[in-house]
Amino acid sequence: MKVKQISNIMNPLVLFDYIYYSIANFYSSVFDLDDQKRFAGLGLLSIFQSCNCITLYRHFNLENHIDIGVVNIYIFFCAVMLALNFIRYYKFISLPMLENKWQKDKLYIKLIKILFTVSYIILSVALL
Repeated sequence: MKVKQISNIMNPLVLFDYIYYSIANFYSSVFDLDDQKRFAGLGLLSIFQSCNCITLYRHFNLENHIDIGVVNIYIFFCAVMLALNFIRYYKFISLPMLENKWQKDKLYIKLIKILFTVSYIILSVALL
């Protein structure tokens, strides 16, 4: 495997792009709702990223310094992540662009990306 391919896989934005793409394709194939697959990918990716923000919030003991409640903080992080992801995936990167990018991947590259995606999702929820 080339060094550029490995570093490209390890890039967090590429990982988030692939998670968005994977969730959208999974939602489309399981529920057969192509119109809403972008919203599902956007929403679930934002929830997982919010879990990461809450984990960091708790890790740095910011709850002792900011006293507005965990639920309010979670809603704040969800709203921020949703807004940032909306801008990224509706203004700059489209789902067809990601589909064209990853349809031609070889099997071992797809398996590595799926492994990173599943690991990210499990760790995001488990560390919360």
